[in-house]
Amino acid sequence: MSRTARRGIRSATDIAHGLDQLAREQTTRELHAALATVLGTTDTRIRATRGVIQWHHREKTVDILTVDDPVLRLDQAAASAAFATWAAIDPSRDYLRLEQPVAANVAVWDRANHDCWWYDRNTGGEPVTFHEPAPAEPAWALESRRILEAARTADRIVA
Repeated sequence: MSRTARRGIRSATDIAHGLDQLAREQTTRELHAALATVLGTTDTRIRATRGVIQWHHREKTVDILTVDDPVLRLDQAAASAAFATWAAIDPSRDYLRLEQPVAANVAVWDRANHDCWWYDRNTGGEPVTFHEPAPAEPAWALESRRILEAARTADRIVA
């Protein structure tokens, strides 16, 4: 890496950072496939829509992932696992919402407010809150972080 950091060439850190960003890019289909695996369904049963919600006393347009698998049981445990996967894939997203219209279930994780809940529209009542999931960083991301640190070290040596 120290050779890449010579004068006139992009720094090792810049190159490693660029590769890290490239590795973190996900297509919608890849996100749906990862969530489908966690939920026990297929990616064709998950679709993205946009919706308007009331958030901090104002309207906000958010992404909503709709799961239309009638066999799936989108309960708190399934929602938590899906949120952990979704947040690991897209850590910058502050609001995650899953809906299963056939079962009238909604799950939300408002990461900015540390608010995580599940609601069954059929029963009415109050939303059931649950603990925020812990997004698991994939093994490749840990290795990428190590490469970034090695690149920073190489840049300091060359400087």
